[in-house]
Amino acid sequence: MTPKTVRPRLASLGARVAARASQTNGNAEVTKVRIMGDSRENERRINEEVNRQGRRQKLLYEAESSARQNATVAMKWSALFDKEIPQELLAEITTQRDTCERIIASKDRLIKEFKAELKAKDDEYVKSLKKEAEDIDLLLERMGKHFSSLRTSFEDELEEIETAFMQACRTQRGGARA
Repeated sequence: MTPKTVRPRLASLGARVAARASQTNGNAEVTKVRIMGDSRENERRINEEVNRQGRRQKLLYEAESSARQNATVAMKWSALFDKEIPQELLAEITTQRDTCERIIASKDRLIKEFKAELKAKDDEYVKSLKKEAEDIDLLLERMGKHFSSLRTSFEDELEEIETAFMQACRTQRGGARA
C-alpha cells in the first residue's frame, strides 16, 4: 500500500471507531434505564412474596383461632337448653354473645388490616406507574441523544471518507499529470 491509499483508510477507520464508541456509549445509557426498572420490579416482587406469606400466616392463625372459638360457642349451646333459671340463662347467653362479638371483632380487625394493605398497594401501584412514565421519558430522551450522537458520528465518518476520497482523487490526478 502506498501512503496515498493509507491516509483515506486511516481516516475512515478513525471515523468508524468514533461511531462504534458512540454507539456503545448510547447503548449503555439506554440499557441502564432498563436495568434500573428490572431491578425495581424484582425488588417489588420479592417484597410482595414476603407480604403474601405474612398475609397467609395471619389468615391461617385467624382461621385456627376462629375455629377454636366457634367450637367453644357450639359446645355451650347445648348447655343453654339445660338452664332453667332465667338469670343463669341470661348470663350464659350474654357470655355467648360476648364470645361471638370477639370472634367478629377479630375478623373485622383482619379485614380492616387487609383493606389498609390494599389501599397501600393501590398507592404503590400509582407511584410505580408514575416512575415507569418517568423511566420511559428518560429512555426516550437517552435514545434521542443516542440517535443524534450516532447521526453526527455517521455524518462525520461520511465526511471524512468523502474528504479522503477527494484527496486521493486529487492526488491521483496530480500524479497522472506529472
